[in-house]
Amino acid sequence: MNARVRFDFAGVRALITGGTSGIGLATAALFRDAGADVTVTGTRIGAADYDTDLSGMSYAQLVLTDPDSVAAVAGRFERLDVLVNNAGANFPGGLDESAPDGFDASVALNLDGPYRLTVALRRALKASTAAGGASVVNLASMSALRAVPMVPG
Repeated sequence: MNARVRFDFAGVRALITGGTSGIGLATAALFRDAGADVTVTGTRIGAADYDTDLSGMSYAQLVLTDPDSVAAVAGRFERLDVLVNNAGANFPGGLDESAPDGFDASVALNLDGPYRLTVALRRALKASTAAGGASVVNLASMSALRAVPMVPG
């Protein structure tokens, strides 16, 4: 059988961090194509600064390590139904993650940032009108599950 699953996210508001490339962009496009009102984030000033098709999506600049940036993005939403914490990077700023400064930078970006954004969006998530309430999806690297060369831990 070749049945294809179709989702209807009409009326759903979704925020996808790191939504300008890779898994984030694919996730955002799927939500958009299923009818959701999608906002993607990236570190550049505007959507036009990317060579990516972000049509049908809103864009917000977000620097997860900057509390003012996190607050500004959270302030855009009175209601949010889906938050996908996808943004992150290996070796932030080119630092060695096995050195204390590199480790701290990695934790600030990949752990503290999504946590602080989720907390900042708590009211908007509580205001969700989605059946069953809002959903928060946190994505992580496969190196959380198995050893990878050059990744500490």
